[in-house]
Amino acid sequence: KGSQGGRVDWNGTVAPSPLAARGTLRLERFPVHAFEPYFGSGLNVALLRAEADWRGDIAVAQRANNQWDASAKGNARITDLRVHERTTTSTTRGGDELLTWQAFTLDGLKFDLRAGTKPKLEIAGAALTDFYSRLILTEDGRFNLRDVAAAPKTDNAAPAAAASAPTPAVSAPATPAPPGSGLPIDLSIGGVRLANGKVDFTDRFIKPNYSAALTELNGTLGAFNSTTRDMATLDLKGRAAGTALL
Repeated sequence: KGSQGGRVDWNGTVAPSPLAARGTLRLERFPVHAFEPYFGSGLNVALLRAEADWRGDIAVAQRANNQWDASAKGNARITDLRVHERTTTSTTRGGDELLTWQAFTLDGLKFDLRAGTKPKLEIAGAALTDFYSRLILTEDGRFNLRDVAAAPKTDNAAPAAAASAPTPAVSAPATPAPPGSGLPIDLSIGGVRLANGKVDFTDRFIKPNYSAALTELNGTLGAFNSTTRDMATLDLKGRAAGTALL
């Protein structure tokens, strides 16, 4: 049990060379935000708080050429999430509130990674409770939450070099990729339950701009799978501006 209240219990085996571990892991109130300095530079937001719970089986093994096999099976939960905009004057404290929730629960989670193959993640069901988001549709038609990950640094000389390079000839049209092939992981979720949500929505794409406070959001998102183009059913109810039914 750490100074910040987290608890880690491990019951299993660990081998040092090659590195391998197999057993049952239990996390309670693990302070994810304490490790923000190690991964925060890859985000355009400030993670002020997040606690993680996990109970289940985990297996990890190092293979040749520094490749890994890994699997996990259990239930996970991320609680007390607080994500704010990152300001230019501080790298540890954020600006305006961007995304919060009381609990995000993942039941029946199964993860499988085999060397040389695309990882797979299956979740029997998920639930998001007491959540808030400041959702903005920008002038170029993009949602602000799509840009959470920091853009990779590019060489300033690259655009000039690309502009001066000859355009290669196209011999044949590209073959369309199968659905979901562009994702780094195969994802399957049995459904998501949404409870007691609030969204401050702003649309800067239309003129004049439009804003609305959406509250008392409750509903469900049906099952979906990244390997198909089948649409998930969304059933969402709430209030707009405190009075109008949504």
